[in-house]
Amino acid sequence: KLFMRHVGCSPNDYRKQFKNSLVEQAYLLPNT
Repeated sequence: KLFMRHVGCSPNDYRKQFKNSLVEQAYLLPNT
């Protein structure tokens, strides 16, 4: 519950956001 409250959304949405951030990093790092 603490985890979900901290994220402010369902674990599924959090996982989606986390994956998106990883994809962004993987996309930005090689281009830097």
